[in-house]
Amino acid sequence: MAPTADYDLWKKHTPDLYDVIITHALDWPVTSAQWLPDHQRILLGIKALDDPEDCLENCVLIVKLAVPADLDAEIPENWVRPPSSFLSCLSCVQMTQWIKHEGQVNRARYMPQCPTIVAAKGETSRVCIFDTTKHENSGGLPSQVIAQTQPEMLLEGHTKGGHGLSWNPFGCGILASGSRDGLVCVWDVGAAGSSSRPIITYPQNTPVGDLTWTSKHENVFSTGDEAGWMRTWDLRDPLNPVVAARAHLDPLESLAYHPYDEFCLATGSCDNTARIFDIRALSQPMHTFVGHRDTVVRVDWSPKYPGVLVTSSEDHRVMLWNVQRIGEEQSAEDAEDGPPELLFIHGGHWDIVHDFSWDATTNLITSVGEDHTVQIWRMAEHIECTIRDSSIASPSGCNHGEQGSP
Repeated sequence: MAPTADYDLWKKHTPDLYDVIITHALDWPVTSAQWLPDHQRILLGIKALDDPEDCLENCVLIVKLAVPADLDAEIPENWVRPPSSFLSCLSCVQMTQWIKHEGQVNRARYMPQCPTIVAAKGETSRVCIFDTTKHENSGGLPSQVIAQTQPEMLLEGHTKGGHGLSWNPFGCGILASGSRDGLVCVWDVGAAGSSSRPIITYPQNTPVGDLTWTSKHENVFSTGDEAGWMRTWDLRDPLNPVVAARAHLDPLESLAYHPYDEFCLATGSCDNTARIFDIRALSQPMHTFVGHRDTVVRVDWSPKYPGVLVTSSEDHRVMLWNVQRIGEEQSAEDAEDGPPELLFIHGGHWDIVHDFSWDATTNLITSVGEDHTVQIWRMAEHIECTIRDSSIASPSGCNHGEQGSP
């Protein structure tokens, strides 16, 4: 896909927008991204093209970035730092490990309690579990090593693939998955002699777009489905949801609980919007974020600035929103650039931005997409300083309501 006019405009203004920007092109679309805890490696999911001459299988890929200890120090020459020219950076992003996956990868996530254990799911019905220490480092171009790799476990329970995949942040080895078959499956892969069959299955009867565990309670998670419904479930009562509400009229694509506020839930939808809800009062959202031109495929909260919500979309853009600025007065000129809460737009992609991940330690964001690129970036200091005072502990305590129900 060729660059768009929006991309050309974004490229023109990169010197004013970023302190660090790196782009690394792969030969295949990149569908999933997550910074690993060492702050230098990124867990990626890729899908092979429908090319009979392409020898690469669909893979989970780990890349390493040469991150300086102090980003305020001198940036190495092989980094792209505005106002220098915007170039692809081949030497600072190194492919270190390829692991073959069963079909295309839709999402890959590491276990919080043991980051060498990785779960991945795609278009097949099974969820793959890998122990990265048991797979040879195959940096550079893929080789025969990849064709020989097998997952440590294949988790059964679904009849179709999907995107919903989330490790329990409290219970070691507890993994939840939601798929287009309308089922949510929960496995315990950490138990001795653990089975490939789920310990609990929740029938929703509507295709599940995403799911996420709450930030405070080990037994509670929420799901979003194709009809726009959000449901909250408790492992102790698998028969009935704790609460259910229609968050959007269109399919719900992504969910994210606030890391510190257990009642604040963000949602993204095919209606081109993101919303935040207080799950104690689901009759209406606290706020709807309007700015994307196409489906919002991912939402998540910044791990560094609790008042910042991040969204990515099929409109090729990543947007950062400052919740504390909701409702601020604007001049007519400023309003042309978006609502007051719209903090930043990353426009470096040419196609759908499938996923992103923000590393709080290095303050780098990585975003990946259908355009085959891995982009690693940090906002300019003059932009970032405007949100340093926006650490809010309780978004659900804000009085940013809307008229009417979703």
